[in-house]
Amino acid sequence: MITVAEARVAAAKRLRSRSGEWAGRLVADGSVDEGLVLGLKPPTEAQVLADRGAAQEWARQWREADGVRGCAVDWEHRAWSRVGGQHVPVRVRLEDPAAVAAFAGGKDSALWTTLAVRAGQVRGRYAADGRFAESEPGQGGGTVSGGAPALGDESTLGGAPARGDESTLGGYDDLGGGLGVSLAGGLAQVMRRHRAAIAALSEAEFAQVLDAAAWLAARPVERMRPRQMPLRGVDSKWFARHRSLVSALHAVLTGGRALDILDPEDRVRIRILGENRGEAVKDCGDAGRDAGEAAARDPRTGGDGPRAPSLLANLTDLAAPVEQIAALPLRPRLVIVSENLESMLALPGWDGVVAVHGSGYAVSVIERIDWLRGVPVLYWGDLDSHGFAILHRLRTHLPAVTSVLMDEETLVAHRDLWVREEKPHRGAFDTLTGQEARALARVRTDGDVRLEQERIPWEVARARLEEAVAALSPFM
Repeated sequence: MITVAEARVAAAKRLRSRSGEWAGRLVADGSVDEGLVLGLKPPTEAQVLADRGAAQEWARQWREADGVRGCAVDWEHRAWSRVGGQHVPVRVRLEDPAAVAAFAGGKDSALWTTLAVRAGQVRGRYAADGRFAESEPGQGGGTVSGGAPALGDESTLGGAPARGDESTLGGYDDLGGGLGVSLAGGLAQVMRRHRAAIAALSEAEFAQVLDAAAWLAARPVERMRPRQMPLRGVDSKWFARHRSLVSALHAVLTGGRALDILDPEDRVRIRILGENRGEAVKDCGDAGRDAGEAAARDPRTGGDGPRAPSLLANLTDLAAPVEQIAALPLRPRLVIVSENLESMLALPGWDGVVAVHGSGYAVSVIERIDWLRGVPVLYWGDLDSHGFAILHRLRTHLPAVTSVLMDEETLVAHRDLWVREEKPHRGAFDTLTGQEARALARVRTDGDVRLEQERIPWEVARARLEEAVAALSPFM
């Protein structure tokens, strides 16, 4: 016997699995005529005789559910020889998503209610704009009816109550406006793919998303920054959070036109170490020489001053978009990539060395820096699962990377400085050396511990770094 509680669980599961599709249909068609029909596995006569009380309670619960908020229970007559004639519930019918949601209850019901309302807002908002309307409005409807048969007094399990006129279950009216076929289908697809994000937005945020998509679709822009959009409450942080949904709506409304809103560039911070910065900075070529000579002749620079040897002559610490960093005229003998910024800033002045702040998993942008290729690269990260994951990612772009202070000996020597990783990485990293793999195994077997690089005493770290630098660049 399927109980009411078990049926509610099934309804909630159905709602979760079909909510995206149903929301899409509401946008495209204005109504949904799909719900849930669930057989209740009614008891046999033998099962009733074995536990008459349980059977009576089961039937009573279904009588109470029948007819409530779109729940329709079908009853059938059973002519049993020992129990007598009975009307028993055999199936429950929930005719549309509203009935499924009402029956399921809880957070799944609330999620669907939000999606249904927002599907109506999408349909109404964009169909109301004459630029996008291409066809006649869809047909209204969505009301269904149903009920249990009128029963007499013969049922000892308790018959279903007599019902008069058909009960109307909640449905969906035409949500307004006419949508062209391609537009309706595209908007429906957005609802399906982004249903979780749409349902999670506040009412004000969702209205802003619709406004932003409509504004951008009506006004082609070129390389605009979010800060330049004249929409109240829309700024760079807002756009970063909602870009995916706004972009999806914009693509539908414009027939696939790219949304040319600029994202914040990936920035890389580097330090050119040492007193002799010429060791790491190559000749700028004719352009550099011409610029330097022009500066020397310019009265504003003192007239006959010496030619500037490099455009980077006075720069040692800079952060810029990765494309600009990649274009710098650098020829380092060695590059040190440090996951921790403070450690990178504390590095001593080794001539010919450029230090790069790896910034966690952002190391992947380093592959776009051509002057790193063919140069020895030393990586120093935290001794934890994520530190090795980052090392692995870096090696997929720069296979010859050497690690430092990421070995089992360093880990064990600083046991008192360990902390626990809250969310350790469980992946396998096939680019690790044997020494690195042993350190990672120790991290995991000792309880997902981590040794942050900045907790290692600086005198210890510096000594190991000097050894590693000397080994990779012996002529420095």
